[in-house]
Parts: sequence; C-alpha cells; structure tokens
Amino acid sequence: MQNAQFPSLRRRIALVDDESLVLDGLTELFRRTADYDVVAASLDARTALDQASGAKPDVALIDIGSPVGEPWSGVALWQAEAPEVKLVVLDDLVRDVHLRRVLKLGVHGYTVKQNSFADILELLRLVLRGEQSFCPRAQARLSRTPYGWQMRPGPDTPGLHSLTVRETEVLTCLAQGYTVKVASGLLNIRPSTVENHKARIMKKLRLHRMVDLARFALREGLLPP
Repeated sequence: MQNAQFPSLRRRIALVDDESLVLDGLTELFRRTADYDVVAASLDARTALDQASGAKPDVALIDIGSPVGEPWSGVALWQAEAPEVKLVVLDDLVRDVHLRRVLKLGVHGYTVKQNSFADILELLRLVLRGEQSFCPRAQARLSRTPYGWQMRPGPDTPGLHSLTVRETEVLTCLAQGYTVKVASGLLNIRPSTVENHKARIMKKLRLHRMVDLARFALREGLLPP
C-alpha cells in the first residue's frame, strides 16, 4: 500500500499514434520506466481520451505525422475536453508548418521520432515542470523571446540583426501604435529623426505598410502575441 506520507511521484501519460508498431513500442518503453503509468494508448485521439476518462493523465503524447489530418483535430479535442492535460506533439520529422500550428495552438511540447527515448523523457520532464519545450531539431528553427518561442526567419529574410539598437526602439514604438510625435517624446529624439529611422527600417526590412511592420515586430517577439 502506498504510504500516505510519501505519495507516488509517477506521472500518468496517454499515448496516441496511428502506427501500431510505434504505439506498442512507446507503450512498452513507458511501462518499463519508474516514472510513468500508461493510462491510455490508442491509434486515435478520441479512443485515448475515452480510455483516460477518470484516470486524470498529466500529459498526452500525440502523433501528428499522419497525412490525413486527424491528429490536429485530436489535439483540439484534447484541448477542449481535457484542458488540464499537457499536450506534446510527436512528429515524424520537423516541419515548419507543424511548428507554426503548435505555437498557434499553445501546445506544450514538440518532438520527433528521430530522437531517443531518453530525449523524449527529458522533454516531458520540462513540460511537466511548466515549460513549453521543443526538441533540439525544432529549436534550430525557433527563437526564444521575452514573449515565448517564435519562428526564426529564414537566412534570406531580413531580421532584427539588420537594425541598429535605435532603429529597433523606433520599430517597437511604431509597431505598438504610437504616432511619430509620441514616439519622439518617448525616445527623446526629434520627430524628423523618428521619420528618418522609420524610412531606413522600411528599406532594410523591405516592408511598405505599417501593418507589415507590426507583423514583423510580433514575429520577432518585440510585441506580446
């Protein structure tokens, strides 16, 4: 019998993968660890959710590599019906389109099947600690900002590295919706100087509209999402 003074530290996990061999392998690996109890294991998210009913899983590892798109509806299903469960997406390989979806949906973690089981366990440890975590292959395509993870621009895409510190300050003010006059007051520079910085920023970033400037600032983490 479990001593009430020393409650179990084992975590409860639900597994979803549309490949039986992968699902069986993951189930066996997790059952062999001293840290996890597998409370659900299924080829589809709906069945796994039903299996986990009453078991209160801490985390769900959901395969997203299926070409039919069902796993994304599965993620939405788990978010709607079990919002207290931390969700980690398991992909066949790193895909930018999936990373963007993960960031948009606020999924807690993302990893790929090329990683070792030890790597997956470490990512789950961080997720269960309250962090949004990505495997190293995914992190190579992301940037950590004060407002969380953001997609990193491609090598040919103009970024913050092309702007001076002052230009970045001007960009942030303008993207927040401040007028040139207000921005000049906040930065203690002349309005004409703000206009000159604005023109240089637009040229460097190859942008032509203020809405595009705001989107750039959001993507780069200068504004909260």
